[in-house]
Amino acid sequence: MATQVRARAVPGRIPAAELRPRRLWYGVGAAVLALSVIVGVAGFAVMLTRLLAAPDFVAEVRGPGEAVFSVDEDFGELGLYGSPVDWAKASCSVIAPSGQELDFDFPPYRWNWESGTENWNLTGAVVLTETGEHTLVCDGGDDTVYAVGDLGAHGEAFTSSLLGALAWILLVPSAGLALGGAVMLVTGGRRNAHRRRLLAERTAPPGHT
Repeated sequence: MATQVRARAVPGRIPAAELRPRRLWYGVGAAVLALSVIVGVAGFAVMLTRLLAAPDFVAEVRGPGEAVFSVDEDFGELGLYGSPVDWAKASCSVIAPSGQELDFDFPPYRWNWESGTENWNLTGAVVLTETGEHTLVCDGGDDTVYAVGDLGAHGEAFTSSLLGALAWILLVPSAGLALGGAVMLVTGGRRNAHRRRLLAERTAPPGHT
């Protein structure tokens, strides 16, 4: 007696092109991630440049000499900068409008900046209690440059630039990773669900609902 062999139905393969959403969304998620990294690095570079930039000097003296600068009510602590870096803060003082001579004390933080042949170093600080015209008086070698600037404004700019650099390099790529990763995960989940639905429809017996 002949034995009949009944072939088993094998689920058909679903072409990737039929699945929805399209694979294009994988590329969108990857592009978002890559773009966030590029933008984050670019923003970090810009903020780092600002971080390492020289402060706004209000007066500058090369070698022995003096320079007059004006101080208003919004002016903070005066910072003294020297180039080269081995310069001593005792070489300069400030004459207030009242005629009082103010000596520089040690600065609240260390700062160094190099530009061309000049290597600036924050070497001193003094709190100004008067408004009006002040005079920076320095005694040093001809190859030494002295400058003063608003240390409060420089410190705020330094802090904001540092925080901004960290935000660009950490937060922007993290946001891109979260958004791009979510797009790719949702795309993969929906495509798998669509594949299962199509397989169920194509392997169901005729007339089965």
